[in-house]
Amino acid sequence: MHPNLSQAILQVLTDEGQVALPRFGTFRLQAQPAMVSTIEGRSRPPSKRVDFNANLKLDDGRLARYLREYPLPGPESAEDNIDKFVTGLHAEIDAGRMVTLEGIGRLFRDHTGEIRFNAGDYNLDKSTFGLPDVALAPIIRTERNPVSAPTAGQAIPTTIPSPNSLREMQKEPEPLTAVWGFIRENIWIIALVTGVIFVTGWSYVYWRDGKAEVAKMERQLPPPPNDRVNVPPPKVNDIELPETSSELPEQPPVVNQSPPANNLPPEEGTAVIGLYRLGQAANVRKNVRRISEAGYEPYTRESNQLTRVGVQVRFKTEQELKDILTRVRREFTPDAFILEKNGVRYE
Repeated sequence: MHPNLSQAILQVLTDEGQVALPRFGTFRLQAQPAMVSTIEGRSRPPSKRVDFNANLKLDDGRLARYLREYPLPGPESAEDNIDKFVTGLHAEIDAGRMVTLEGIGRLFRDHTGEIRFNAGDYNLDKSTFGLPDVALAPIIRTERNPVSAPTAGQAIPTTIPSPNSLREMQKEPEPLTAVWGFIRENIWIIALVTGVIFVTGWSYVYWRDGKAEVAKMERQLPPPPNDRVNVPPPKVNDIELPETSSELPEQPPVVNQSPPANNLPPEEGTAVIGLYRLGQAANVRKNVRRISEAGYEPYTRESNQLTRVGVQVRFKTEQELKDILTRVRREFTPDAFILEKNGVRYE
């Protein structure tokens, strides 16, 4: 990967606030407000931090325009340099290594196979660039202003409270104010007692209504007939049971049923080619429509809060399947792969 291309990405991102790498993703600047942390004891000025979206892979032309204006050393064109840089990014990340873009952040692949981005602690806001964090320290006063003694001949100021002010000072708090203060101080105890009273009252009403309903049903039951009063139940030996036959009913003959016929023609297989794993429903609908417009049968399956989007195809030979895969990679993404073949999953 060309180191000067990383600086070009940083410059375009700082100047225009967004830069897209085709077949990889888009970097954007997100405004962050000023922060005052009393726990850390510091204040941070407003800034702009880098955010990465792996779903936005279309080229916006900003980086190619910048490279045409400020070309890199070598005979390659701006598009060739960008394509080589993106290929190198994929190779490093697929190998399990972390890629660092100076002044931007770090890229890596997590355990789910998704590309993750950790933004560095950089401020890319031109208006506040270079402003350091300000340490906040508490102000501790060790001395009080001394009271100067009156000089000779200077009158000592005295304040004598008036009778009205004395009455105001000695006035007792109003009853409503005292009640409100008691409620605020004991709000949890009052809520608990109120809840217990409510549950107890509701249980009593429910039990009383249930008992009254049972008594009402007992009153509505008809009295038993006189011939069933004080009569013991019949013994088991006195009960005549119907005669049963020990012979089993004749079973219908079993007819050999042939398995259902396969809907596919002879020697024809099916496969699913995986393209993307998307999280937003709008992106899923857009790619499904794009696959349908290209003349393919779309395939979707939800897994771990993400949706796998792919293409369903039919083939007769392995070479035909390889040709279809090559065509799909050329039309959609070079990362396309065989997700399922003849009912066997490879993911």
